[in-house]
Amino acid sequence: MSRTSFFRDVLRRIRNVFRGEEMAVHGRCRMCGECCRRLSLIHNGRWIRNKRQFAACLKEYPDYSRFRIIGKNDTGELLFDCDRLSDDNTCSDHENRLDICRRYPTLAMLRKGGTTPEGCGFSFVKKDAFKRVLDRALDKADKKDRG
Repeated sequence: MSRTSFFRDVLRRIRNVFRGEEMAVHGRCRMCGECCRRLSLIHNGRWIRNKRQFAACLKEYPDYSRFRIIGKNDTGELLFDCDRLSDDNTCSDHENRLDICRRYPTLAMLRKGGTTPEGCGFSFVKKDAFKRVLDRALDKADKKDRG
């Protein structure tokens, strides 16, 4: 990770804390497969923008060869598809999926300006909003247990 990227991430975190905008991941996978299509990858703290950067990434992470370049997005990052996505939107190699897949989505992704795809069951919410959602779910479960 470059110094500039590191300090930018730290400043974003500090800003979010002071604004009371600590974030959390909310939701669950809907098995839409959108996270495996048209995805951007980060290597050394930066979005991959060209084939040379992707080649350097592959040297460090050979398993990333499952990702195929399919174009670029509006901001110039390369877009990738995963060749393990099956016709029913599930991973054909689920038991051996990469850490990037197991941890999706991450707050680091959000700090780098990433978002979840439209229709994804996951979203990023402010922690206070997450707490309200959690409190409602617990209240509902408590009522169900009593009734």
